[in-house]
Amino acid sequence: MMGAPEEQTDIPFTERVMAGELPMNYRTPAIAKYDGTTDPQEHLSRFENVALLHRYTDNIKC
Repeated sequence: MMGAPEEQTDIPFTERVMAGELPMNYRTPAIAKYDGTTDPQEHLSRFENVALLHRYTDNIKC
């Protein structure tokens, strides 16, 4: 008898990104959620600056 089908979720990240581990001291950046009312490039620049300051790897940035 076959078991129940496994639930599958579409994840937009590669296996390499999903396999990356977060450092023990990782904290989500204190950047407001983008709401579509301001310049998106400015929002991304803020995130990139925080990522650079905290030396986030590419996996963490995803």
